[in-house]
Amino acid sequence: MTGSGGAGVLDKYPLTLTNLDKVLWPEAGVTKGELINYYLSVAEFILPHLAGRPLVLTRYPNGAGGKCFYQKNLPAGVPKWLDTWPDDHSGRVINYLVCAKRADLAWLGNQAAIELHPWYSRCQDPDRPDLAVIDLDPGKKTGFEDAREIAFVFRELFQNLGLICFPKTSGATGVHLYLGLPAGRYTYP
Repeated sequence: MTGSGGAGVLDKYPLTLTNLDKVLWPEAGVTKGELINYYLSVAEFILPHLAGRPLVLTRYPNGAGGKCFYQKNLPAGVPKWLDTWPDDHSGRVINYLVCAKRADLAWLGNQAAIELHPWYSRCQDPDRPDLAVIDLDPGKKTGFEDAREIAFVFRELFQNLGLICFPKTSGATGVHLYLGLPAGRYTYP
């Protein structure tokens, strides 16, 4: 998607896209339209991992090098077709986005939501995670290769316990190891 944007329909959902030529990654010249295209190209792979999970977004309205902000609560005026999940958080309801369809991903790209942080639990059982994540961030005197090496050590440990973990890069230098948990078995504490 390129150009200034406009209104259209994606998979029967009305969608308005804006500033598609806005550069989000100046060093690579990658635009907001290209981010949206990327999200749509990986939709079949990413949507199963986001399904049923509230999202916390990190939005970069001035590009990846600019100021960013976290967004949990969706503001008024978002498209009515976005799936949300209300969480009563200390007497204040927060309406989280639950990304379930391609149009949701396009909307996220249009918001310059570069980082998508799904909960480790699902809406139907929010206090019981079905994922555990080990975050391996290099220290001041280490780098990605060190995090990668430790990830292999964890993988072997988990395999010896009969468990499977999946690695995912995190940020610029780290690795997250995702470990599936039996649904409903554990609480966060």
